[in-house]
Amino acid sequence: LFGLWTNPYISALYKNLVATDTINLYPYLIYKTTVVYGDSSPHGPFGGFAGVVDVAGGSVLAGAVGRATSTVASSYLDVWVVPQLSIAGVRWDVVGRYVISVGGPLVNTFTYVFNPTDRVGYGGLPFYFDSRRYLIVDARDGSTYGPGYFVVAMLYVKEVDRYVMLVWGYGGLDTYAAAIWLTTQPLPNTKAVLVKWSDTNGNGIPDRGDVFVVVKSW
Repeated sequence: LFGLWTNPYISALYKNLVATDTINLYPYLIYKTTVVYGDSSPHGPFGGFAGVVDVAGGSVLAGAVGRATSTVASSYLDVWVVPQLSIAGVRWDVVGRYVISVGGPLVNTFTYVFNPTDRVGYGGLPFYFDSRRYLIVDARDGSTYGPGYFVVAMLYVKEVDRYVMLVWGYGGLDTYAAAIWLTTQPLPNTKAVLVKWSDTNGNGIPDRGDVFVVVKSW
């Protein structure tokens, strides 16, 4: 499973293994996938709490895993698996080898461990949320982004031999848009992306009829 994001044979292999609308989630479609949601009660460094829309986005991803593998992805709240805000503080014995963390660092402490606010994240991940300006920042050039943008990061955590996908947006609706994008768009050959979505069909709901543009990659 090393070098998944750059292996030229992965796409061809997975055309024979998973449904077209879920091929983008590789390698999170193998087995032992866990989806981690932010708790709905105030918690974490900022006393944040996740909304129903975050859970709706996570259910889109969990459903994609189920369709592709004929298994059920386990689901946990961040407060159950992150007793301490560090990689070593995560209860890795509870989650599977592949983890999808839904929701930003203000509302999901699992996301916070790898993509904390106000600084570069795990392995140099440059996209982070600035808690003072309330904007998404690209640390490489200082550019900022607001509503209508989301981040998807795909990390191999060598310390614990796990694969972690972070899925979060500027707001809850943007997080949901990220889930839709993951199950409908080709995943770029990169470790992380910053994506802009536009509600082009005007129905107020992120869906297949909208336009998604990758603005930055890492």
